[in-house]
Amino acid sequence: MTSIDILVDFDVSNCLHVLQSCCAAGTIALADAVRSDCNPYVPYDTGTLCESAFIQETEDPCLRYVIWDTPYASAVYYGDEKGVTFHKEVHPLASARWFERAKCASAAAWQDTVEREMKKDVV
Repeated sequence: MTSIDILVDFDVSNCLHVLQSCCAAGTIALADAVRSDCNPYVPYDTGTLCESAFIQETEDPCLRYVIWDTPYASAVYYGDEKGVTFHKEVHPLASARWFERAKCASAAAWQDTVEREMKKDVV
């Protein structure tokens, strides 16, 4: 019987770099999709709340936050104000907890977006 010695050189640091790059690409795409898909559910009066949305990066490239940044965003999101009614002329889908509403409508598309973006960086 003949034996063959094989040497496999595996660059772990490059592998980790590729994985981190894939994760970051997926997270960027997801945050963009979440912001875009949530906005039709965000109550719209003057547009300030809707226009305040931004994506906050963190030290972890695989973690981003979508934030609606007005002093009243939290109260509107959680529906803390009693008797509040949402103007539906501009955003007919407007409601409290707009992320949850958008997630129900868009979760499958969000997953597809993340998978597609992560696969782009895989060689």
